[in-house]
Amino acid sequence: MGILFNQTDPITIEAVAKVFKSKLCDPDKEVRRRAVQCTCELAANGCDNVTNSLLRAVGDRCTDRIAAIRMDAITGLAQVFRHMISQQWSQLDDEYDETGAVPQIRVSQSLHTRLGWIPGHVIKTFNISDVELRSRVLQLIDEILLPKSLTAGVRAAGLVHIFGHLDDEAKGVLGRIFAIRHRIQTVVQEFAQDPKNEDVRCRGIGMPSCSTVDFCCCVIVGDCSIAPVRFELQECGV
Repeated sequence: MGILFNQTDPITIEAVAKVFKSKLCDPDKEVRRRAVQCTCELAANGCDNVTNSLLRAVGDRCTDRIAAIRMDAITGLAQVFRHMISQQWSQLDDEYDETGAVPQIRVSQSLHTRLGWIPGHVIKTFNISDVELRSRVLQLIDEILLPKSLTAGVRAAGLVHIFGHLDDEAKGVLGRIFAIRHRIQTVVQEFAQDPKNEDVRCRGIGMPSCSTVDFCCCVIVGDCSIAPVRFELQECGV
């Protein structure tokens, strides 16, 4: 699905948005998925290319019954946020290096109104019982919303900015993510110090008994739940 149109004509933009919104609700999963991708591509090239309601309609696809569409929706929206907002934060690195003070994040009110909801929407999908989706949420936080390539001070400022605009549900989910990561780091560090200690392994992944292989192939993804995925110790700074 592709379309060429005058991106400066409000009437045309509204007409295109109407068509795309209908495609986002199409019974055909491939049509919905392509509509998500096209909308996000347009918005990443300039959020004035799409209407607020169309972007929100993409947000609704974050809970689509099809896993691939959910994945494309949160990824595409995060990319829009990066292109229009967080990508600009790299310019603050020099300011942080020179002063040592945490820089101030400045986002125009109009841009915040249009895109400020995206991080919270992405974060809240971590509540969905989908291991791959949860993994993607963590990746998007580290690489797109708050890129690890930024200095610690700029990332901290970005986190403060994003957190200040989250609703209560998103704040709760983000707190849970941080708690899980802290628990993983603690357990893996204990394991690295004493890999033969079965008590450390079992307590870490919430199982009555497990082998070293079980431990190294499991990562905590929620309260009292685990997922069998490949787990690298260096990812937790060990």
